[in-house]
Amino acid sequence: MTRFALLVGLFLALPGSVRAEDKKDELTPFQGTWKVAKAELNGKAVEGIKLQFTFSGAKADYIEGEDKKGTGSIKVTDSKDPKEIDLFAEKGEKSVGIYKFEDDGKKLVICFVKGGDKRPKGFKSDDQSNAIVLTLEKVKK
Repeated sequence: MTRFALLVGLFLALPGSVRAEDKKDELTPFQGTWKVAKAELNGKAVEGIKLQFTFSGAKADYIEGEDKKGTGSIKVTDSKDPKEIDLFAEKGEKSVGIYKFEDDGKKLVICFVKGGDKRPKGFKSDDQSNAIVLTLEKVKK
């Protein structure tokens, strides 16, 4: 669990700024709270994850259990296929990934490579890829 929490730190760790080039409508589907329903790292399922993310504009907070662990920001481009997401974390670190919504916007799947500057081409993780695939479910109010 600790190893996974450290990897999520690449996803979101310190406050980031809202990127002016982000269009508000690109971020609209992200808004609200999402819980991690499934996580895969290097082709293996990660069990017992109790993480959730709350998106407000381009700002993203993540919580593990009951404790807020960090804040970061995202930049998305929904005009590409697959859609692109940039994750801004501590010390200016950036991870690039891809995303898609499923189940009429109730699920969000994000794939990125730990510390990588190459964007994944697909939503898969294998033992050589260093890829993280998160499936998040929208939390009902």
